[in-house]
Amino acid sequence: MTATSVDPLEERSLARIPWEVLACAAVLGAGAFFLFDLPTGLFVLAGGAASAAGFVGMKSGMSRVLLRPKSRALRFGLGLFGLRLVLLLLIFSIIILTYPRKLPAFVVGFSTVIPVFLMEAVRAISRTRA
Repeated sequence: MTATSVDPLEERSLARIPWEVLACAAVLGAGAFFLFDLPTGLFVLAGGAASAAGFVGMKSGMSRVLLRPKSRALRFGLGLFGLRLVLLLLIFSIIILTYPRKLPAFVVGFSTVIPVFLMEAVRAISRTRA
């Protein structure tokens, strides 16, 4: 297997992650709506959507970096991921400046990618041991 080829099982797992992040954020957002209020639930969902979009962008960005010649890949990768960091800081800054009390709700939604990764890792490990 080359550095840019991906196992079909891995590819399906990578394609599932953004949808699972959105589903997890939707469940948590619904819970936040019933426990707190509608804006809190929407911020949880928005955080999950931002996380899913970030994952999709990271996946496609890594593919683009790996397909470039080695001499230009590092510079392109640093520029691409530097831009991603600036956009992430911009999103958090806007939320902090406009809705500072809703930032924890956004962070909860944004962090849903962590249990989803854990679930996918357990799923992959169980496949290799079976």
